[in-house]
Amino acid sequence: MKAPEFMQVEFRKLEPWNLNPRDIRTDALHFLAEKMKEKGIFRNFVTWPPGDSYPQKDNGRYVVGGGNMRWLALKEIFKCPPDTLLQISLNFPKNKAERIELSLLDNYEAGIYLEQPTGELLYPYKDKIDLSMYRFSFTNPTDLKTIVDGFGPDGHQDIEFVDKSDRHAITINCESDEEMIEMKTLLGIEESKKNSIDASILKEILKKKCS
Repeated sequence: MKAPEFMQVEFRKLEPWNLNPRDIRTDALHFLAEKMKEKGIFRNFVTWPPGDSYPQKDNGRYVVGGGNMRWLALKEIFKCPPDTLLQISLNFPKNKAERIELSLLDNYEAGIYLEQPTGELLYPYKDKIDLSMYRFSFTNPTDLKTIVDGFGPDGHQDIEFVDKSDRHAITINCESDEEMIEMKTLLGIEESKKNSIDASILKEILKKKCS
């Protein structure tokens, strides 16, 4: 993949990546927007041209592979004017795998925070910085191979019970397709539906099972 080009483009020319696997809580989005208002947009948007034809060429539209949460804050909270100029790095991935890796690199955790020095650094400023909204890894992050290996034909699958009010979730691991189907049947989830139900529905199911 050739080196990226750095440029400014209008907000209207950016579009979110439709395969972005990341999500954000409402309170975290508002916190991000607040910090963007205070500090500015502190990182380039990592982008590539839309479409699945390769090699790709600059056609005046740009998919955001890195920076989708910042893009969402600009769109939903700031109501960003379409002609606002934003800094991007324009990349030309040769295939879909390179696109995905570009997005992963934008969120790559190269290091981990150490509790003792982090505490010593922040303690004098604990009343000046809202530390409750900053979330970082203090243990070794899980590598994605471990996660993805669980999605093959021999891997486990999950049923997730989501509390939509704050997006917390309880997850049940299923070790096989057969166990997944059996659990879905027990919980009344149609086999064709995704492996997720609202926590309030789970509560009703448990009430009925226990009555």
